[in-house]
Amino acid sequence: MSDIPVRTKLSGDDGVYFSEDGSQERRFERISAAFAERYGRKPDFFARAPGRVNLIGEHIDYSGYSVLPMAIEQDIVIAVCGAEDQVVRLSNTDARFEERTFATDAIRVDPAHLDWSNYFLAGCLGVMEHAGLDALPHGMCALLDGTVPSGAGVSSSSALVVCSTIAAMRSQKLVLTQTEVAQVATKCERYVGLEGGGMDQAISVLGERGHAALINFDPLVATNVELPAGSSFVLSNSLVVSNKAETAATNYNMRVVECRLAAKVLCKLAAAPAVDWRGVRKLGQLHRAMPGAPSHRDMAAMADRWLHAEPYTRKELAELLDVSESELVADCMSPMTASADALHLRQRARHVFSEAARVFEFKAVCE
Repeated sequence: MSDIPVRTKLSGDDGVYFSEDGSQERRFERISAAFAERYGRKPDFFARAPGRVNLIGEHIDYSGYSVLPMAIEQDIVIAVCGAEDQVVRLSNTDARFEERTFATDAIRVDPAHLDWSNYFLAGCLGVMEHAGLDALPHGMCALLDGTVPSGAGVSSSSALVVCSTIAAMRSQKLVLTQTEVAQVATKCERYVGLEGGGMDQAISVLGERGHAALINFDPLVATNVELPAGSSFVLSNSLVVSNKAETAATNYNMRVVECRLAAKVLCKLAAAPAVDWRGVRKLGQLHRAMPGAPSHRDMAAMADRWLHAEPYTRKELAELLDVSESELVADCMSPMTASADALHLRQRARHVFSEAARVFEFKAVCE
């Protein structure tokens, strides 16, 4: 496992960016000047994490299936220097985001209080948890600059969490491998109330220049995928904003819960007693445990057979699983989704199984 790479050049063959027109050099000069104006000195280092576009494998990473994204050049950059006191000072080159200050022993995130600093603090908390720390040993000054459009579906929030994780790691004189950073950053987003699967963080950390990557989970492994010669991908921003943290209860987290419940119900109806449904939490976990090595298409057919198309209620699911509604909510849901009472299990399971198959079909085309 490799450490986070350190670059000394911004552009060129061994640099960070493709462009060689001097634009990135000018950008970093502006960041350095803004940093010096705020904190009275130059930064000690810059942390960087790119956004991503997912080529194929939508909404299946949290079910334990492989995905195939690629990193993009747009990124989050955080300039950092140490502080002599036990204070974390955070500012942003975008004037819409006000400066924040935190004591190193009071790093907390309240997901109910939406604030841009939550994502930075989540990275700090992840590093603290990984290192077994109750507080950050050292204060720091940080200035954030971003070119990933916010709420545009190219993972600005995950890029910020990854970048914050790297910034906290380096400022606290800790060493994590690339894989560890990706794993820590995935856990970090749960501090802001998101139940992500790890794709966004993994490609931001493990993606390599000029390649997409097949991301496998359990264990986390990224394999470079060379795209067909002459292929081009156009990223178009519709300018319609969707903030994952604001809509998590009704959108993103709801899909995670529906997939989790689909895995349990399918397991109990179609796989028990060969597989204990109580220990199953992901559709991919169920798939791998099924006798006879069924294909993705077989699993989709199984979902059609055993799950009805109409939404399930909590009461119906509790009766199916022979648990109380309170036990169902505690084990399978979350505070954000606890009130949901129309859960689409068949639709989610069919999508996951069929999309998982398409990932490897796409990879085969690339090869």
